Amino acid sequence: MKKYLFLIVATALLTVLPAQAGLKWGLKAGMNVSGISTDAKENFDNYTGFQVGPITEFTVPLLGLGFDAALLYSQRGFKAENETEHFGYLEIPVNLKYKFSILHILGAYATVGPYFSYKVTGSDIADDWKDFQTGLNFGLGAEILSKLQIGANYQLGLSDDFKWEEDGKNYSIKNSTWTISLAYFF
Repeated sequence: MKKYLFLIVATALLTVLPAQAGLKWGLKAGMNVSGISTDAKENFDNYTGFQVGPITEFTVPLLGLGFDAALLYSQRGFKAENETEHFGYLEIPVNLKYKFSILHILGAYATVGPYFSYKVTGSDIADDWKDFQTGLNFGLGAEILSKLQIGANYQLGLSDDFKWEEDGKNYSIKNSTWTISLAYFF
């Protein structure tokens, strides 16, 4: 009897789990508030831009653990005195993701992982900035009906965007970005 019960439960799980698991595809858009940090004694203000692009997510059923990855066009920059410097990047964030939900109606998630950016457009000083950048993502969000995700994300730049020498001292600039985003999965 125990063997039959085990076979029935195993068959049910193998039938139900693939339907619950899954690779989901969607679109993501958001508003960026980016700035730069430097060891120079200059003051810079934040720049507001946007990000948009496709996103994919995979979650292991019953565990809530998985990953998400996206290919985003992302605007970042900063303001210095009366000038605004802005750049467009192709960005690939790859995050480890933990989700939990109540009956697939309302849920929450947390993400962490690296991102990689390649500069594709820029303002006048863009030629002096490095084309390739890396950093870390940290995010939290809510999920509604397993289709709509609203999230907040912080990107901490790890690589130098720009280096210069002044008065015998070496200086560098790194970016950081806050993002509020909305993702819809099909």
